[in-house]
Amino acid sequence: MVLQRRGDFGEKYRQNFSEPWAVYKRGFGDPQREFWIGNDKMHALTTQDDVKLRVRWKILRGNSAYAEYTRFKVADEKKNYKISVGGYHGNATDSLSLHDGKLFSTIDRDNDEVAACCNCADTFGGGWWYYRCFEANLNGPYQTDQRIMAISSESYGKDGKEIIP
Repeated sequence: MVLQRRGDFGEKYRQNFSEPWAVYKRGFGDPQREFWIGNDKMHALTTQDDVKLRVRWKILRGNSAYAEYTRFKVADEKKNYKISVGGYHGNATDSLSLHDGKLFSTIDRDNDEVAACCNCADTFGGGWWYYRCFEANLNGPYQTDQRIMAISSESYGKDGKEIIP
């Protein structure tokens, strides 16, 4: 099951990930291109059984990188879609475990543990499980300039090569 997809499908198909809470709740986009499955669906899919999460990136100039987590759950809306993630292995550096136990934030609902002055989702774009603001933000604005990794992970592949999710 694919929970989220990002990529360069052309400007015509570019999806805005800087959406309010209600839109992240139900999901948005085109599953064949850029999309978010929806936090309610993600919760339903991750509460029935033990679920693994696999995040795949395309590396600039070929190859790919991945991070896999043996523990992945998303709580319900009453708990602000709190993420539970751990048990990392893969060939990309682990940049998601730091977000374990964090609450989901959007441009109109700030749960990011940063001072009241700042909303990470509003500042960096895209709903996410922000933590001071992020080690990984796979819902940030998509940029075509390769010098800017706006769909970002603070860490690159274990071999130090730059990756683009």
